[in-house]
Amino acid sequence: MCQRWGNKSRRGDRRNQRPTGKLQQLRPGIGLVLAAQPVPVVPVWIDGTREVMAPGRWFPRPGKVRLIISDPIAPDTYGNDQREIVATLQSRLEELGKQSVEAKD
Repeated sequence: MCQRWGNKSRRGDRRNQRPTGKLQQLRPGIGLVLAAQPVPVVPVWIDGTREVMAPGRWFPRPGKVRLIISDPIAPDTYGNDQREIVATLQSRLEELGKQSVEAKD
């Protein structure tokens, strides 16, 4: 994260936040990295940040943020193909998002 004190333009993870709050498509670089260096991947879903720190706000509001940590995905599960790796990780993250919505209901 790049941030300068006194600079009103902050750059960080929130700059790519979608107005809808939906999960974005993973970028292909993760497939490239994991194809070259196969290691277990632990998918993580963070829920509630939109309510605590809505887009356009400078300070967070009090609220609950939930962290859901999935079981690791072994390299032999996600394969060697870059596109297959991205698709596997994307589907696992989407499953975590669905679990989060179901847990709220």
